[in-house]
Amino acid sequence: MAYIPCDVTKNRRNAEQEHGTLFGLMLNGHLMGEKLGCLNVKELKELETRLERGISKIRSKKNDMILAETENLQKREVELEHHNEFLRSKVQVSSRMQEIRTSTSSMTSVPKPLKFLHPHYGTLKSFYESMTESDLKKLLAYILSVLALTMSADGEPESLKYRMLGSKGDIGSWGHEYVR
Repeated sequence: MAYIPCDVTKNRRNAEQEHGTLFGLMLNGHLMGEKLGCLNVKELKELETRLERGISKIRSKKNDMILAETENLQKREVELEHHNEFLRSKVQVSSRMQEIRTSTSSMTSVPKPLKFLHPHYGTLKSFYESMTESDLKKLLAYILSVLALTMSADGEPESLKYRMLGSKGDIGSWGHEYVR
C-alpha cells in the first residue's frame, strides 16, 4: 500500500464529510430554503455561511468565465480587423489593376491611375519587399511591373522582374508593352 501523507487523507475525509453534509441538506430541502423549521439558530447560521460561500464561488467562476470569453472575443475582433484591412487592400489593388487593364490610352500616354501612383513607386517597392507571400503581393507585383515600364532606370529590367513575380500566365497575354 502506498504512503499517503496525513494531510491529504485528512483533507479527503473533510471533503467527503462536507459533500455528505451538503448532500444531506439538499435531500432535506434545506439548500432550497425548504424545511428550515426543524433547524436551530446555529444550524441556520452554518447553512447561511455555506450558501454564501457557495454563491461566492459560483459568482467567482462565472466572472472568470466571462473575462475569458471577453478576452477571446477581443482577440477575435483584432484578427477580424486585420483580415478586413487585408481584404480592403486587396480590393483597392484589384480595382487599380482593373483601371490599368481597361485604360484605353497607350503606354506612351500614362493612364490616370498610374499618374497617381508614380510618386509612390519607391514606397510601393519597399512595401512589396516587406510583404509575405500572398495573392495581394502578386497583385502589387503586377501593378509595380506596369509602373516600372515608365519609372525604372534605363537598363534595369524591373518591369519584367515584377511581372514575373506577379501572375505567371502566358507571356503572349502580357501585352505589347512588355515586348519591346
